[in-house]
Amino acid sequence: MTTRAAIVFALFALPAQAEAVIAWGGTSARIDAADGPQIATITCTNRLTSGHDSMTQGVVSLGGFDVHIRVIHQPGDTPDRFIVTPPDGYIAIPPQIDVPEGASAKILIFAISGALS
Repeated sequence: MTTRAAIVFALFALPAQAEAVIAWGGTSARIDAADGPQIATITCTNRLTSGHDSMTQGVVSLGGFDVHIRVIHQPGDTPDRFIVTPPDGYIAIPPQIDVPEGASAKILIFAISGALS
């Protein structure tokens, strides 16, 4: 079994409650196994938290597959920026996204092994 196939199998073998969420007040990031060509989906949700500039970071994990998330919180109704860094061998599309207050957006994680050869 190839490395990519092993990761896909491990992610799909996880029960639905295995999703991982990190939250900063109402703002959050969640990882879910994906059923398309991507390995995982990161859902970024922006809620008004502190009303001032700040940066937070954390890791969402699904079956040992760790994705680093950094959020640049903007004041008031200015969109927050989510920056996603998957492990080596994977790519986030898009790698960062600005999410308006009260909205959610998705970032997809794909394996890049073999794609460059």
